[in-house]
Formats: sequence, C-alpha cells, structure tokens
Amino acid sequence: MKSRFAKIGAVVVILLVAILIYSVTASPAPEEVSFERTDFTTDTQSQSEAQDLLRMLQNLKNLRLEGTLFANQAFIRLADFSRPLEPQEPGRANPFAPLGVAGVRSASSTTR
Repeated sequence: MKSRFAKIGAVVVILLVAILIYSVTASPAPEEVSFERTDFTTDTQSQSEAQDLLRMLQNLKNLRLEGTLFANQAFIRLADFSRPLEPQEPGRANPFAPLGVAGVRSASSTTR
C-alpha cells in the first residue's frame, strides 16, 4: 500500500516540476497594446523616409500638365468601346440577412 502512495506521490511531484519548468521557460506573455503614444522619438531611418515622402509630394505639387496630349491626332482617333449599363431590379434591403427574414423586397412590392 505504501509503494502505491509513493508511486502516486512521485508522479504528482514529477508533474509539478514539469509544469514549473514549462512556466519558467515558456515565452513571456505579450504586453498589452496601447494606442497612446508615449515616446515621441523617431529613428533616423523613419525620419529620412518621411523627408523623402515630403520631397516627392512637393514634386507632385509643382507638376504641370500640358493640354497638347488632348489635341494629338492619336488621342482624337481613340474609340469609345464602353457600353451603357442596363437598369436592374434592386436587391434585398439587407443583403446580409438570412434568407426568409423580414426586410426582403419582393419583385411585386418594388415599383418604379
């Protein structure tokens, strides 16, 4: 009887030691994400990227387009292949509602 309790006790101790080792060696839980910015320092790479972006925006601001493209014969000869959209019956009032739920329009209740 003593050997049975000794075996159970040994198993419990081994499990407790295993749990302790796992909890110590496991990666720490991630910190909570805060949406408030507390440090206002930036690294030099992000500052240089921001400067590059501002420089490009300034170059776009100074860009001037000429209208000679629209007077070009190649542009004038372009053909319009678009087709007009055909009018269609509007769908359900709430497209995400399950089928058979109130708020669904029927063909007879919709008039134009």
